[in-house]
Amino acid sequence: MFRRKFEKKLFSSVIIISHLTIMTCMVSGCDETKRVFGQTKLAPDEFTVYRRAPLNIPPDFSLRPPNPGAKRLNNVDPRTSIGKTLGVLDNSRDKRSERNLKYSSGEAALLQLFETDRANPNIRKLIERETASLYEKDKTITDKMLFWATKPKFGTALDPVKEKKRIEQNQVSGKKINSGEVPIISRKTKSKIPAIWR
Repeated sequence: MFRRKFEKKLFSSVIIISHLTIMTCMVSGCDETKRVFGQTKLAPDEFTVYRRAPLNIPPDFSLRPPNPGAKRLNNVDPRTSIGKTLGVLDNSRDKRSERNLKYSSGEAALLQLFETDRANPNIRKLIERETASLYEKDKTITDKMLFWATKPKFGTALDPVKEKKRIEQNQVSGKKINSGEVPIISRKTKSKIPAIWR
Protein backbone atom coordinates (compact mmCIF):
# COMPACT_ATOMS: atom_id res chain seq x y z
CA MET A 1 0.00 0.00 0.00
CA PHE A 2 2.73 2.42 1.04
CA ARG A 3 4.81 1.35 -1.94
CA ARG A 4 1.95 2.09 -4.38
CA LYS A 5 1.47 5.59 -2.96
CA PHE A 6 5.20 6.23 -3.20
CA GLU A 7 5.26 5.03 -6.82
CA LYS A 8 2.24 7.24 -7.66
CA LYS A 9 3.88 10.30 -6.09
CA LEU A 10 7.16 9.51 -7.82
CA PHE A 11 5.40 9.08 -11.17
CA SER A 12 3.43 12.31 -10.75
CA SER A 13 6.57 14.24 -9.72
CA VAL A 14 8.45 12.86 -12.75
CA ILE A 15 5.59 13.97 -15.02
CA ILE A 16 5.52 17.44 -13.42
CA ILE A 17 9.30 17.83 -13.75
CA SER A 18 9.24 16.69 -17.39
CA HIS A 19 6.37 19.11 -18.15
CA LEU A 20 8.25 21.94 -16.46
CA THR A 21 11.39 21.11 -18.43
CA ILE A 22 9.47 21.07 -21.72
CA MET A 23 7.73 24.34 -20.84
CA THR A 24 11.06 25.95 -19.92
CA CYS A 25 12.55 24.87 -23.24
CA MET A 26 9.53 26.22 -25.13
CA VAL A 27 9.50 29.50 -23.23
CA SER A 28 13.25 30.00 -23.67
CA GLY A 29 12.59 30.47 -27.38
CA CYS A 30 10.50 33.57 -26.69
CA ASP A 31 12.21 36.92 -27.17
CA GLU A 32 10.86 38.37 -23.94
CA THR A 33 12.17 35.44 -21.88
CA LYS A 34 15.58 35.72 -23.52
CA ARG A 35 15.62 39.43 -22.70
CA VAL A 36 14.68 38.78 -19.05
CA PHE A 37 17.44 36.20 -18.65
CA GLY A 38 19.95 38.51 -20.35
CA GLN A 39 20.57 36.32 -23.38
CA THR A 40 19.96 39.05 -25.98
CA LYS A 41 22.23 41.93 -26.84
CA LEU A 42 20.56 45.28 -26.41
CA ALA A 43 21.59 47.59 -29.23
CA PRO A 44 21.44 51.31 -28.50
CA ASP A 45 18.48 53.22 -29.88
CA GLU A 46 19.58 54.89 -33.11
CA PHE A 47 17.43 57.95 -32.43
CA THR A 48 19.00 58.66 -29.05
CA VAL A 49 22.65 58.14 -30.09
CA TYR A 50 24.49 60.96 -31.87
CA ARG A 51 27.16 60.17 -34.42
CA ARG A 52 28.86 63.43 -33.55
CA ALA A 53 28.24 65.49 -30.48
CA PRO A 54 26.41 68.74 -31.30
CA LEU A 55 28.75 71.67 -31.78
CA ASN A 56 28.27 74.29 -29.06
CA ILE A 57 30.06 77.57 -29.69
CA PRO A 58 30.35 80.03 -26.82
CA PRO A 59 28.76 83.42 -27.64
CA ASP A 60 31.95 85.45 -27.07
CA PHE A 61 33.84 83.75 -29.92
CA SER A 62 33.58 85.44 -33.32
CA LEU A 63 33.26 82.22 -35.31
CA ARG A 64 30.89 81.81 -38.21
CA PRO A 65 28.27 79.09 -37.80
CA PRO A 66 28.72 76.26 -40.32
CA ASN A 67 26.62 76.34 -43.48
CA PRO A 68 23.94 73.65 -43.49
CA GLY A 69 24.84 70.86 -45.91
CA ALA A 70 28.41 72.12 -46.42
CA LYS A 71 31.37 69.77 -45.97
CA ARG A 72 32.86 69.93 -42.49
CA LEU A 73 36.33 71.44 -42.33
CA ASN A 74 37.64 68.97 -39.78
CA ASN A 75 36.60 65.91 -41.83
CA VAL A 76 39.73 64.14 -43.02
CA ASP A 77 39.70 61.36 -45.58
CA PRO A 78 41.62 58.41 -44.03
CA ARG A 79 43.28 57.50 -47.35
CA THR A 80 44.49 61.06 -47.82
CA SER A 81 45.94 61.23 -44.32
CA ILE A 82 47.66 57.84 -44.73
CA GLY A 83 49.03 58.88 -48.12
CA LYS A 84 50.37 62.11 -46.65
CA THR A 85 51.92 60.22 -43.74
CA LEU A 86 53.63 57.69 -45.99
CA GLY A 87 54.57 60.36 -48.50
CA VAL A 88 53.09 58.57 -51.52
CA LEU A 89 50.21 60.88 -52.33
CA ASP A 90 51.71 63.13 -54.99
CA ASN A 91 54.54 62.82 -57.50
CA SER A 92 55.60 66.42 -58.09
CA ARG A 93 59.25 67.30 -57.48
CA ASP A 94 58.60 70.31 -55.28
CA LYS A 95 56.41 68.16 -53.05
CA ARG A 96 59.21 65.58 -52.95
CA SER A 97 61.68 68.19 -51.75
CA GLU A 98 59.17 69.34 -49.11
CA ARG A 99 58.78 65.74 -48.00
CA ASN A 100 62.54 65.27 -47.77
CA LEU A 101 62.70 68.24 -45.40
CA LYS A 102 60.40 66.36 -43.00
CA TYR A 103 62.68 63.31 -42.87
CA SER A 104 66.27 62.86 -41.86
CA SER A 105 68.85 62.20 -44.58
CA GLY A 106 68.76 58.45 -43.87
CA GLU A 107 64.98 58.27 -44.06
CA ALA A 108 64.94 60.32 -47.26
CA ALA A 109 67.56 58.00 -48.79
CA LEU A 110 65.48 54.94 -47.90
CA LEU A 111 62.34 56.50 -49.37
CA GLN A 112 64.23 57.33 -52.54
CA LEU A 113 65.74 53.83 -52.70
CA PHE A 114 62.35 52.13 -52.44
CA GLU A 115 60.74 54.65 -54.83
CA THR A 116 57.79 55.32 -52.54
CA ASP A 117 56.70 58.23 -54.73
CA ARG A 118 56.03 55.78 -57.58
CA ALA A 119 53.84 53.42 -55.54
CA ASN A 120 50.75 52.29 -57.42
CA PRO A 121 47.61 53.23 -55.43
CA ASN A 122 45.61 50.51 -57.25
CA ILE A 123 48.07 47.68 -56.51
CA ARG A 124 45.42 45.60 -54.77
CA LYS A 125 43.13 45.59 -57.81
CA LEU A 126 46.07 44.82 -60.10
CA ILE A 127 47.11 41.78 -58.05
CA GLU A 128 43.52 40.52 -57.87
CA ARG A 129 43.21 40.82 -61.65
CA GLU A 130 46.46 38.92 -62.26
CA THR A 131 45.65 36.09 -59.85
CA ALA A 132 42.11 35.78 -61.25
CA SER A 133 43.51 35.21 -64.75
CA LEU A 134 45.89 32.55 -63.39
CA TYR A 135 43.01 30.83 -61.63
CA GLU A 136 40.93 30.82 -64.82
CA LYS A 137 43.83 29.24 -66.75
CA ASP A 138 44.20 26.54 -64.10
CA LYS A 139 40.54 25.47 -64.40
CA THR A 140 39.88 22.18 -66.17
CA ILE A 141 36.88 21.31 -68.34
CA THR A 142 35.34 19.22 -65.58
CA ASP A 143 35.71 22.12 -63.12
CA LYS A 144 33.78 24.33 -65.52
CA MET A 145 31.10 21.67 -66.08
CA LEU A 146 30.68 20.80 -62.39
CA PHE A 147 29.89 24.34 -61.27
CA TRP A 148 27.94 23.16 -58.18
CA ALA A 149 30.86 21.18 -56.72
CA THR A 150 33.03 22.73 -54.01
CA LYS A 151 36.11 24.24 -55.57
CA PRO A 152 39.57 23.61 -54.10
CA LYS A 153 41.53 26.58 -52.84
CA PHE A 154 43.62 28.35 -55.45
CA GLY A 155 47.39 28.64 -55.13
CA THR A 156 50.12 26.58 -53.51
CA ALA A 157 50.14 25.97 -49.78
CA LEU A 158 53.42 26.18 -47.88
CA ASP A 159 54.20 23.50 -45.28
CA PRO A 160 54.99 25.66 -42.21
CA VAL A 161 56.72 22.96 -40.13
CA LYS A 162 59.10 21.84 -42.91
CA GLU A 163 59.72 25.46 -43.93
CA LYS A 164 60.71 26.38 -40.35
CA LYS A 165 63.12 23.42 -40.24
CA ARG A 166 64.61 24.41 -43.60
CA ILE A 167 65.19 28.01 -42.47
CA GLU A 168 66.76 26.86 -39.18
CA GLN A 169 69.07 24.46 -41.04
CA ASN A 170 70.12 27.23 -43.43
CA GLN A 171 70.86 29.56 -40.50
CA VAL A 172 72.92 26.89 -38.71
CA SER A 173 74.92 26.02 -41.83
CA GLY A 174 75.45 29.70 -42.72
CA LYS A 175 73.53 29.56 -46.00
CA LYS A 176 71.11 32.20 -47.23
CA ILE A 177 67.60 31.82 -45.82
CA ASN A 178 66.01 31.54 -49.26
CA SER A 179 68.41 28.86 -50.54
CA GLY A 180 67.04 25.36 -50.99
CA GLU A 181 63.71 23.97 -52.11
CA VAL A 182 60.60 25.41 -50.48
CA PRO A 183 58.34 22.63 -49.06
CA ILE A 184 54.86 22.75 -50.57
CA ILE A 185 51.73 20.87 -49.51
CA SER A 186 50.58 19.11 -52.68
CA ARG A 187 46.85 18.72 -53.10
CA LYS A 188 45.49 15.36 -54.14
CA THR A 189 43.72 15.17 -57.47
CA LYS A 190 40.22 13.75 -57.32
CA SER A 191 40.53 11.71 -60.50
CA LYS A 192 43.19 9.04 -61.04
CA ILE A 193 43.49 10.03 -64.69
CA PRO A 194 43.20 13.85 -64.70
CA ALA A 195 45.19 14.29 -67.93
CA ILE A 196 42.27 12.98 -70.02
CA TRP A 197 39.96 15.81 -68.95
CA ARG A 198 42.37 18.67 -69.68
